[in-house]
Amino acid sequence: MKKLVPLPEVPTGIRQACAILLASTLATGAFAAPAPQADPVVKKAAAGESPRLSIAHDPLKCLSTEARPLVDARVLPVAEMDQGFVYFRAAGTEDFYYVLMKPRAQEDFMGELPRPMPGIRGIDYYVQALDRESLTLITKDLSPEKKARADESVLRSPGQGAAVMAGLQAAAKAGFTHALQIDADGQHDCSDVPRFVAAAMAEPRALICGRPLFDASIPRHRLYLRYLTHVMVWLNTLSFDIPDSMCGLRVYPLSIVLPAIVADPPGRRMDFDVEVLVRLHWAGVRMRWIPTRVRYALDGVSHFRLVRDNGLITVMHTKLFFGMLRRAPLLIVRRLRAARSTTSRVAT
Repeated sequence: MKKLVPLPEVPTGIRQACAILLASTLATGAFAAPAPQADPVVKKAAAGESPRLSIAHDPLKCLSTEARPLVDARVLPVAEMDQGFVYFRAAGTEDFYYVLMKPRAQEDFMGELPRPMPGIRGIDYYVQALDRESLTLITKDLSPEKKARADESVLRSPGQGAAVMAGLQAAAKAGFTHALQIDADGQHDCSDVPRFVAAAMAEPRALICGRPLFDASIPRHRLYLRYLTHVMVWLNTLSFDIPDSMCGLRVYPLSIVLPAIVADPPGRRMDFDVEVLVRLHWAGVRMRWIPTRVRYALDGVSHFRLVRDNGLITVMHTKLFFGMLRRAPLLIVRRLRAARSTTSRVAT
């Protein structure tokens, strides 16, 4: 069985390999809980509780005001479970509230809590399962605090692109070779981060990009608008090399990306993610794509400004189109060479 290596144990070769810089589209520095490093604790029945159920749960480590906390639990056996709940309250208050847990996989359930208000320093919560005979099983109280870990830095910049570029420069200045960008709106699956780090270690000069796998939560209009951007990116690169230019989960090789950004700066706001990939493609930077799950929260917060940001993106595509026209001969030659190389390998 493969074992995922916790990020703190990654060897220093991507420094040795990778600085985890959470550069946020919200530019807030909200941090997700680290991946669990041990098997979840199993809560078995005590006297007066359900003897049929057991609960395994990885506690929340920290909270963010920009994303809804997701509480996961495994309840066994599933056939004996009737309902699951997460009871929660603001730390220091008396009354508990609850949300129903929803099935996430065959044995896994998830409770989605409201986003903490800015003045709340933490929450108390516990998981409760109800069996077929209405007997309950309850985990112990847990109290994650709203904070960042001591080894994380928070940088604030005016605009999503400016925040990412400031983070990349800060990582390079600190001596790191790679930086990981992940949007802080709760859409991305943080458990995929070790796969991105491993890919960066395997190909340290490649830009590791997420290729989103959407579920039914994505609004249809957003999906259609993404494809409009895809078409423009394919046109502006004269290729299908970039299957998705908007995913906010990436690992940047700093020695490759920073000189390209300094020489040809991309946009500093919501136009950054798309423009930086097109310009890096023009520069011949290798890109590798990793499928990653993306989920839209029903009450998610977006800092996208409809008029301003759509105007910025329209100007960006126009600039990139004329930039493509200037580079078209070089891009066409590159495509022909790649096609000949592929044909010769197949013939061999």
